[in-house]
Amino acid sequence: MKPTQLSRLAFFQGGYCRQLRWLADGKGWGTRRFHALFLAFHHPTEGTCLIDTGYSHHFKEATDSFPERFYRWMTPATLNPAGDASQILATHGWDPPGKIFLSHFHADHIGGVRCFPRARFVYLGEGLDKLSDLPVFSQVRHGFLSHLLPEDFKARAIALGRDLFHRGKEDWREFDMLDYFGDQSLWLVHLPGHAPGHLGFVLNVDPKPVFYITDACWNLDQLQNPKPLPVPSRKIQHSYPDYLATQDKIRRINPSRLQLAACHCPFTETLAANHAD
Repeated sequence: MKPTQLSRLAFFQGGYCRQLRWLADGKGWGTRRFHALFLAFHHPTEGTCLIDTGYSHHFKEATDSFPERFYRWMTPATLNPAGDASQILATHGWDPPGKIFLSHFHADHIGGVRCFPRARFVYLGEGLDKLSDLPVFSQVRHGFLSHLLPEDFKARAIALGRDLFHRGKEDWREFDMLDYFGDQSLWLVHLPGHAPGHLGFVLNVDPKPVFYITDACWNLDQLQNPKPLPVPSRKIQHSYPDYLATQDKIRRINPSRLQLAACHCPFTETLAANHAD
């Protein structure tokens, strides 16, 4: 069967937080913006879908009290003046998404899920299960703010089991993957290390597929010029050894066959800048 191509794909700015550049790559002491990007794509039969949502005004509400306020202090967020993800999509002529794929449950990736009252949420179930079992202080330390999820989240959730993922072929033989729509247009890829249930995505678009590795690294330069993360950045990874192993696997993929993109990478931010207001 010939793989189905996605007819439209775009990265958008979902706000940003400011942090030391040193925390991302161990280089320099200035601050930089870590944009909370989200990705929209159009499937020929499923219509508009999203990967993550960026921040929204709900982030401010979810961090008004303690201990969640600590998260706001550690990662001070600035919202996109163009609005939340739903408003940005409408401005650029996209229909509301039917499905939102959540790469993981850090606040800069799920901060806008409440802005989509009809969408269904697709994610690796073990990620949310592990975080939900933690006490609130531990949830905050792991970057998870439960108040960002709508009250009917579970009713609209499509929680995927790991048993649905299988080893890929050829370049993908080191990865556990799921052909989500069954037409090879969108592959979900388990990329352990950064967060519980962390997913990447392979999107079949012209002229070559995009491998969106979300937070498997914060700068693609880390893949080309490997350097250990600073200790504070290692500590916030769910499993730093798995994080490094995932990056090694990504390096072994033939780069000529796809376009790599990472959520907080300056390269991906330039792609999103093309859709900034």
